[in-house]
Amino acid sequence: MKKITGFLLIAISISIALFNSCKKDICKDCDINPPVINYPVASAGYDQTIILPTDSVYLNADTSTDHHGAIVTYQWIKISGPDSISIVNPTAAQTWVTHLKEGYYLIELKVTDSAGLFSKDTVQVTVLTAQQICDTLNRATIAIQLVPVATIPATRYRMTIAAAGNKLLLAGGGTESETALFSDVDIYDFGTQTWSTAHLSTVRSDMSVATAGNKIFFVGGEVPGFYGTTRVDIYDASTNAWSFSDLPSPVGLLYSYAVAGNKVFFVTDRAPYDNVYVYDTSTGVWSVIDLPEHQYNATATTVGNKVYFAGGGVNNRESDVVNIYDNTTDTWSTTSSISQPTSEMASIYENGEIYWAGGVIGHDPVKDRDIATCKVEIRDVSTGSSSFTNLSAPDDFYGNYGKPIYYNSKIIFNRYNSLDIYDPQSSTWSIGQFPQNVFIVSVQLVNNVLYAITYNNDGSLSDQIWKLQF
Repeated sequence: MKKITGFLLIAISISIALFNSCKKDICKDCDINPPVINYPVASAGYDQTIILPTDSVYLNADTSTDHHGAIVTYQWIKISGPDSISIVNPTAAQTWVTHLKEGYYLIELKVTDSAGLFSKDTVQVTVLTAQQICDTLNRATIAIQLVPVATIPATRYRMTIAAAGNKLLLAGGGTESETALFSDVDIYDFGTQTWSTAHLSTVRSDMSVATAGNKIFFVGGEVPGFYGTTRVDIYDASTNAWSFSDLPSPVGLLYSYAVAGNKVFFVTDRAPYDNVYVYDTSTGVWSVIDLPEHQYNATATTVGNKVYFAGGGVNNRESDVVNIYDNTTDTWSTTSSISQPTSEMASIYENGEIYWAGGVIGHDPVKDRDIATCKVEIRDVSTGSSSFTNLSAPDDFYGNYGKPIYYNSKIIFNRYNSLDIYDPQSSTWSIGQFPQNVFIVSVQLVNNVLYAITYNNDGSLSDQIWKLQF
């Protein structure tokens, strides 16, 4: 009996082990292949911006999908914004929203399928007032004369233009058809009134440029077969010497840059967009910092030994965030936000005030274009308060065009076919008008004299360096 009992116990033990093994395999298989739950995908459409007296928008959820069933209900609700609003058909796939007032609305779409599963998406509606349309009354018009200074040895399309010390550089570029790119750099010395030629370390066009003291950084750009490169060529105007370095990852364009102490801060157009590449001019070493609010394409402005990163985008919408990086302590702080969410602003700091000018404030999905503003916010750094004025027309300042010039106690904004000139002492504007059919690709300040490179009617550069007189 004892022997039989022993065999029985062994059999029972083997059975339990086999059962547990099977159970374990079954559970493991369940973990690897969990039940698939097919949720619908809500799509509330593009963010929209309107200017009063237009006070309604059309919302369309037709791009919402459900791959394993059918969407049976739609529900639109306002989750933030001014009180006055009317969603005409809140349970329809398409609806008008009326009685909008100035401000920012966030409207949520909820879609539910035949299985009772649902998902949500939001759309932002920005409503601006008519007062934000530009006012050009009482602005003096100044006729700008173009005086030829020097003939450019070889013009190319999409060259990058910069100045430092007493030198003007025209770097890279390509043919009109983009079949060839060049490494040539033509250098004009205003002291000797002579040209010399150098070469970039690699051929490319459409570079961004940053200037720190006597050094010019030719950053990224388009190389054969690829938009974006890590290469940075550095020219020292004081020694006429070249060096090169490489960014942590490729970039096409800089949205903006700023210089604080011995560091240059580059805001780039490549993911991850909240990265800022930092170059230490004393060591030649790169580092990367992350913007705290994950802004992308923010506008960088130097204020003493601090850099203000303002606006840009967060979660595919324009942002009003302002983050401040202190170069002496390597710490972040956040100031009060700019007056409205904006990206691609021009900026400059002078006499205790930051000027944030123009920029993109929304997107028109019907015309598939960005909506620019002419608003200029003037921030007193010591008090944190702002006052406001306007450019002569809406404009965004992308890449190399985002740096206004401080000249003869006035701030100059380059608007391609004219200059907006602001006098901070009198708070008055004037418009610098160029000759007919002249378009400005670059305005440079050299030895307190303004020079310009202009476009021809076919989009190529003219063969002249012009001195601006007004």
